[in-house]
Amino acid sequence: MKSTKIALVADSCIDLPKEFHAYDNVRIVPLNITFPDGSTIQDGVDITIEEFYKKADEGSDLPVTSQPSPEQFLSVYQELYERYEHIISIHISSELSGTHNSAQLAKQMLEGDQKKNLHLIDTGFASLLEGFVYITALDMIKEGKDINDVLAAIAEKCSSLSTIFTVKTLENLKKGGRVSHLSAVLGGFLQIKPVMEIGCKTNGKIEALSKIRGRNKAVSEMINLVKDRAKDISNQKIGFMHSVIDDEAELNQIVEKIKTELNPKDIFVAKIGSTIGTHTGVGAVGIVFSE
Repeated sequence: MKSTKIALVADSCIDLPKEFHAYDNVRIVPLNITFPDGSTIQDGVDITIEEFYKKADEGSDLPVTSQPSPEQFLSVYQELYERYEHIISIHISSELSGTHNSAQLAKQMLEGDQKKNLHLIDTGFASLLEGFVYITALDMIKEGKDINDVLAAIAEKCSSLSTIFTVKTLENLKKGGRVSHLSAVLGGFLQIKPVMEIGCKTNGKIEALSKIRGRNKAVSEMINLVKDRAKDISNQKIGFMHSVIDDEAELNQIVEKIKTELNPKDIFVAKIGSTIGTHTGVGAVGIVFSE
């Protein structure tokens, strides 16, 4: 990696493989996940994604996710400022988590140029959608771009990216209080699958688009919505995020369907991590694209 005066910090909700943050000037601050039995893990650190989903599925109650403390961020920032002039800190939507607020509190503990040169980014996104913003920043820093150019590119991504996704079951949304028990029961009985989005048009929130009966039809609806809304998709590198850990055949089938029907320039596949997966459950799939 080229020598640079810019360090990059992100929370663990970027949901990217470890090779994307194995750099001297990069730090990932993990969110915390507490299980009903009282045990707590750090997202992306203590157990694999597959182990997390298995453990989460064992209980009747969902794990509880919580943001890093301001002190965790402060420690990271102070350590990086020993070698770097600027820090860009990229975070999950403040509508979904208090993580960005923790980073803001840490910033208030800094002084002078350190405070001035800490650039906090509330992406308004989550999971691989946030990860795409991170990759944009990382690539530009590796190329030795100026801080203002990197920040402009981040702003452009935050104003143009979206994810449309669907979940396999309403169970986790029910446990998390996002749908009523009756709706979840009826949804399971009728095989109703919600199609949702988060992105540049939703102000940091998750919005429902439609309710489709049947898994295959929900995936088709997701693809059709992307086809209608994506800008010049044949020249786009799109993302596919998923928590399909128990059916590799289905996963491959969905990826091939996306490639065939959308024909993107390239497709980046990544697993949904433990924090976001707490709420989506196993079997969620989503497409990241530019509007």
